[in-house]
Amino acid sequence: MDCHEVIVSVESGHENRVARDLLDLLFPYDTSVNLKEKKAGKIILNTCIDAEALANVLKKYPVRHLLKVKFVVRRIAGSDINKVVEEIVSFFTQNRVPVGKISVRLGKLEGWKQEFYTQIMERLRKAGLLNTNKDTYTIEVDEHADVLLTEVVYTRESPKT
Repeated sequence: MDCHEVIVSVESGHENRVARDLLDLLFPYDTSVNLKEKKAGKIILNTCIDAEALANVLKKYPVRHLLKVKFVVRRIAGSDINKVVEEIVSFFTQNRVPVGKISVRLGKLEGWKQEFYTQIMERLRKAGLLNTNKDTYTIEVDEHADVLLTEVVYTRESPKT
């Protein structure tokens, strides 16, 4: 069974509580779930639960102070931007993964330009993988300068005003 990193965004100041609640919630589904890292507004877990099962558990049992949960589907060494673009496109095309939206947060990656995003989206469009009703993915840089391709599996609904 493959295990993956899960990046959890939480309300600032509630990291300990959310980490404890998530570990308690996920343990019956994955006894190997563990906390990898915790910092301001962010928790990283390791779990062997797949993305769909994780989304279903979080929808069924909401966790207070949890904002967003992203499932890391690919980690790419970020030194060569052209290699990063190829890896991203190949993930979607080889696995025939339909995409609704891609959000890019690569401000720290040297050499990243808007034209690379346009290139990724055009290639996915040509492959017939863009579909507005499908999942949202993010492309971001972690603190080790690796590029993370993540699937957004849960987002807290905005409170009604």
